[in-house]
Amino acid sequence: MKVHFLGHASLLIETSEGNILMDPVFGSSHQEGLLDIFPKRTLHKLDELYPVLLIITHRHLDHFDVETLANLPRECRVIIPDDDLLSRALTRLGYRNVERVQDFDELTLGKVQITITRSENRVPEFGAIVRDGSCVLWNVVDTIVSAATSTRIAEQYGPVDLLIAPWQPLLENNFPLNRPLAFPYERVGAMLEQIARIAPRHVVPGACMFSYLPPAEYMNQLVFPLTPVRFTDALLHRCPGLAGRCYSARPADIVTLHEQANGTATVTHECGASPFASLVATADSEPRFSPVTFGVPFVHPSEAAAHSDDASQWREIVHECTAELPRYIASLSADIRDTYARWNVIYQLTVVSPTRTEQWHYHLAEQQPTANPGPSEHANLESTVTASALHGLIEGTRGWDYLLLSGSFRSFVSAYEVDQQGLTYPPPRTIAEPLRSRYAYDTQIERVIAHQLASLGSVVSSDAT
Repeated sequence: MKVHFLGHASLLIETSEGNILMDPVFGSSHQEGLLDIFPKRTLHKLDELYPVLLIITHRHLDHFDVETLANLPRECRVIIPDDDLLSRALTRLGYRNVERVQDFDELTLGKVQITITRSENRVPEFGAIVRDGSCVLWNVVDTIVSAATSTRIAEQYGPVDLLIAPWQPLLENNFPLNRPLAFPYERVGAMLEQIARIAPRHVVPGACMFSYLPPAEYMNQLVFPLTPVRFTDALLHRCPGLAGRCYSARPADIVTLHEQANGTATVTHECGASPFASLVATADSEPRFSPVTFGVPFVHPSEAAAHSDDASQWREIVHECTAELPRYIASLSADIRDTYARWNVIYQLTVVSPTRTEQWHYHLAEQQPTANPGPSEHANLESTVTASALHGLIEGTRGWDYLLLSGSFRSFVSAYEVDQQGLTYPPPRTIAEPLRSRYAYDTQIERVIAHQLASLGSVVSSDAT
């Protein structure tokens, strides 16, 4: 059994009884033009997909794409949840062989067995298990799987050979509905526990590989709390037996389940092997969660005029970030350093100005931290500051009231620890932000007042006498 990853949730599953197509979305954009597959892909030979079974798992427009369905063969068998809207739409598109399914329905495609799995999201949706010979594939799609369902499937099928699992705790509606944009620790932990309960032999983090297009591209900073790298790392700490068995499948990849004589299955992952898709080289970067840098511009017009990007200012900033700050971190108390080690804190510092941006990351648990240029995929304490504000901290002309009230400094934490017992995370204000620690509030306000007094010069002396 071969699984072709065609982008986001779109899969083509080759079985011994023909091809199964799941949640196809083939256009250059979807979700009413707001979303595109990420990374970008081009599709080929779509007239050679030859699906004998089309599975639509639910009505969300990143899984049910009318334009794509209008260009597929209408004679194939179609499986949908018990949803009147999907049934009516498919009928209007000309599909005649449409079946509604319920939780735990059993269907057959020749010798291939398909089981519809229940979702605890009480909306019309489902996951699907495909068994071909001794090979067992479970595509959970967007569903929430209860312990009871996991137990039922284990009793019926034994270990699942390949699980395509939810992994990204999307925050799609949080900003527009004024909900918190803090890192969703509980949801990440629940996703890890769901996989641990199912205890598959192999895992692919499924779907959630898309990005927002104009005019909604700002949402890329607000919706995707995890990177694939961080999720995979967390999963391997929760389920160490999956080491070497967790595959980050991108568009055009194939994951194959090979039936063995002893009734088990082996799994292989081939990058870019599908004849139906290929990646498109672009300069687009992966969507990166950064809720505190959204919206208000960092560099205010008055600051931009007052603080030009002169070379001397940037020399001081670079020296501070690459030499003085690492030395300061190394000198911190054992308690603070132990906290950094406890949560494996990787600090990412970004300094911005109207014409220049510099970025470093620091492994704070190291005995002698160094400033590593560029971002880190594993960063879990991220701060961004304007160059003029940081220069003001260094010179003692700016204090934390200014930096925070003006929005010139912004920071957020996404640190957690995962082991075989699950995910834990630190209480608020547990992890000391290095810049705020180095330039302590009280010390900095004393420097600012001293600077203000000095700037008055003889006026202050004259009044005092």
